[in-house]
Amino acid sequence: MVAAFLLLALVSKDSEPASESAVPLGFRAAKEPEIFRELGDEEFPEGYMVSLDGDRVRAETRTDWVKRIRAEAKSRPKPKASVTIPNGDSAFLWSHGQGVQVEDGWIAGYSSGEWGGGLFWLGPKGSPHKRISDRNTSIVAKTSKGIFAVQALAHMVFSYAALVEVRRGQKGWETHSITDLHVSPSQVLQEGDRLVYVAGEFVSTLETNGTQREIYRALSEIAARSMVRRANGQLWIGSLHGLLSLTPRPDGQYKAQWYVPASEDKKGGRKPSPPNSSATP
Repeated sequence: MVAAFLLLALVSKDSEPASESAVPLGFRAAKEPEIFRELGDEEFPEGYMVSLDGDRVRAETRTDWVKRIRAEAKSRPKPKASVTIPNGDSAFLWSHGQGVQVEDGWIAGYSSGEWGGGLFWLGPKGSPHKRISDRNTSIVAKTSKGIFAVQALAHMVFSYAALVEVRRGQKGWETHSITDLHVSPSQVLQEGDRLVYVAGEFVSTLETNGTQREIYRALSEIAARSMVRRANGQLWIGSLHGLLSLTPRPDGQYKAQWYVPASEDKKGGRKPSPPNSSATP
């Protein structure tokens, strides 16, 4: 079933910055044309990662993010169970609690880009397990309307992107196509009974029946690297260019605001990135 894509630009271009308490330290508001200015030949930004510390937005360069994730992984207790599933040119390392829990175990997926991916059913402790689909799986979401997954890949001339429902059939768990997304999302997250994704230059909601609604369109590719949602519904996207916040309004529209490191020259020329930072209390 092909969903109708509602081309509704539900975003306020003359938006106001988010409250100061929500803005990560070391960043300042920027207008959209400044965000997409052409970078100099010697400028190779690594982009920014956003994550939540409680309900506070934490923004880091990708290098700092990797260092923190690795350090935190060393201090975490080992999972109750873990399974490595060989899968073509890649392998799926599953840890207990990953994915969504179902009556007979777990449904989980992974994506390793051109190296492969898949969607799997695993028993309560990870074994036995069975591959449901060999398509790269960006997210598996359990909603009140069922279990859904976004499967997508964009590699050279080969690509696919689809929303599928995961449900039990006569021979076990299987996928059923809901809609073709036509473009591979760079980031996807669950928001209640729907999904939100970033692809190219736009951000869109995605209902479980396949209906999509564009909530923001940028002047150029957003180049999203990460995305989080605060308790108040505010979306934060870490991109190659800076940070983007989308704040929901009572009328269903969104206020959009970009942020760049406060050390950046407003006239151009990127200066050294800010140190690891988080939002003010």
